[in-house]
Amino acid sequence: MRWTDLFGRTLREAGPGGGPGAELAQRAALARLGADDCTLLPLGQRVVDRILVALRKALPAAEAIGLPPGAATDGWGALLASEVQSYRQLPTSLIADRWVRTDAEHPLGLAAPRWTRALQWLSASGGSTPAEEARDRWSQALEGWCQAAGLAVHRAERGEGDGWAVWHPDCLEAYLACPACAYAAARAAARFDRGQPDRTSPAPLEPVATPGADTIRALAEQLGLSTRQTLKALFLSTPDNELIAVILRGDLEVSPQKLERVLGQRGLVPADERLIRAAGAEPGFASPIGLKVRAQPNDAGLWVVGDLSIPAGANYVAGANRPDTHLTGVNYPRDFVVTSLADVAAARAGDPCPECHSPLEGRTGFWVARWDPLPGFSYTDEGGRAQQGEGRVGTALLIPLLAALLTQQDPQRAPSWPAEIAPLDAYVVVLTPWEGLSDWVAALERRGLAVLVDGRAVSAGVKFADADLVGARLRITVSKRSLADGGVEVLRAGESPLVVSPEQAAALL
Repeated sequence: MRWTDLFGRTLREAGPGGGPGAELAQRAALARLGADDCTLLPLGQRVVDRILVALRKALPAAEAIGLPPGAATDGWGALLASEVQSYRQLPTSLIADRWVRTDAEHPLGLAAPRWTRALQWLSASGGSTPAEEARDRWSQALEGWCQAAGLAVHRAERGEGDGWAVWHPDCLEAYLACPACAYAAARAAARFDRGQPDRTSPAPLEPVATPGADTIRALAEQLGLSTRQTLKALFLSTPDNELIAVILRGDLEVSPQKLERVLGQRGLVPADERLIRAAGAEPGFASPIGLKVRAQPNDAGLWVVGDLSIPAGANYVAGANRPDTHLTGVNYPRDFVVTSLADVAAARAGDPCPECHSPLEGRTGFWVARWDPLPGFSYTDEGGRAQQGEGRVGTALLIPLLAALLTQQDPQRAPSWPAEIAPLDAYVVVLTPWEGLSDWVAALERRGLAVLVDGRAVSAGVKFADADLVGARLRITVSKRSLADGGVEVLRAGESPLVVSPEQAAALL
């Protein structure tokens, strides 16, 4: 292809914003970026196509299928449910190249577009062990490819499954990571260490007057306590107007995402005070003490979710369910019960790492891949009995992977692409006409090589600058000097130029 036939143009300067990799993507004519989305130009599309091919080679073999665009997990569960009937069809692995919605909380250019092309790999089995093995094979293959491509990716918890993120300061997606070990997680899903259980002897339960202390801060100030020594009660209602109470240590906040996963409910909103009082609690002075609490989720009574911080402490101060009154010496499970005990508190920077107990640090970044569980499906075993199968799908996000590759580059220098995904195999700078050029290039293109010929009527410096900016595997220059020496000048990144015959240059490519 000739430069004059290529859609898109290089830029000497790119506008501000656009997120990770945006400056180099625009200057190198790979993409054009809007406020929160992107358009791939032909060179950028070529890189994404080559990433797809490279990943298909790297990931475990699977049968190819076609799925329509949708959310990352759309279609897979229904497909398994409709097609898998017998144990003889398991295990199975499928692969699909499709467009998926990223569900990015903060859409941002290449790093977090609203939609992105993705390579998805499904593993379905009749037991948990084969599914775990398949996930590990996919994860190791993905991480191995990223490492070979020079990508620094970090495995991070997402709540539903694992993901892989790239840290970058220009992102809004929040993570917590441990600088002392490999633990990392999306902030909404991050775990943290709540400390060893307090072995203090339980004190007697006693009421104390706390006029006007209807907030944790006011209570702690009035009694001269740390907020860690209090219990907080948060009341929410479901879309069906069912009351949910959450109990946690007073210095912590609830993570809505964690709570939704625990309850299997979305759309939770703060409960109306009338609903709270109807359950026997007093807003601002509430606790589960003395209330009818469900022992199991399907029982009658108030559904109470207790955070894991509750059993780690002792002798708390909690509401007495009477105005202007609290109770001291509150201990779990002596004084109250919960329907379920779970991790529902939001982790913060500085909280102890759940793996090594070092303080967690706040990071920002973007997802490049993820691994999601799918709803179970039914099949019959050898004896004709109904069993529940399991499916998991890994998703590699191709456009964010392009952004990740660009963030590894200096935006002011020529990009150094991994050979298998470079947008061009050769950038041919023509300074002097060569009669055999067209036939030579056509022969290379017939072999599947991407060659761009720059014969524009501009200075040599402009051509060389664009060749460096686009980042071909080889820069080939046709000049009077090279032709006089019997060939073309070949330059590979990090090496000295050399003059070789056209046949030798073709062999190098």
